[in-house]
Amino acid sequence: MEIWHKGSLDDPSVLEQEIALKEYLGVLIPVCSAETSSDPVNWTPENPLHGHCAVVAVLVQENFGGEILRASLLGVKGYEQMQSHYWNRSKNGSEVDLTAGQFRGNDRDLVPEGKNTKRDGQTGEEVLITRESLLAYEPTRRRYELLKKKVNDEWSRVYEGRD
Repeated sequence: MEIWHKGSLDDPSVLEQEIALKEYLGVLIPVCSAETSSDPVNWTPENPLHGHCAVVAVLVQENFGGEILRASLLGVKGYEQMQSHYWNRSKNGSEVDLTAGQFRGNDRDLVPEGKNTKRDGQTGEEVLITRESLLAYEPTRRRYELLKKKVNDEWSRVYEGRD
């Protein structure tokens, strides 16, 4: 699976980050499951990142910094049931999406421009998307905690004793 990337790979810091993210993705994919997906009914081993965008965006921010972006999928044909999609903007301004593989073919390009805010359902105000706001929803927090543990365990298993 490839990482969706928006930004110039000419910047050495972006290229270094891309390499680190590919290594992280290699550990992430094998531990994704129906149990860690927001849509366990439609999750399959053939599409292991399906339903993981919010929890992966939080993990990426936690491990690599930057901010979380969101776009509504309500008008995106074939993806309306997902409602929204989350990914990251790194400190250097490039955007990366480790869960782009859940989209068919080039459909990731159908996702609208991301914002780091969303409209609050109760007040109607634009609020900043933070890891805290995403993890305030109990099912997302549980999936995040489980996925984080699985990623950390897999990282230790794969890279134990590596210099």
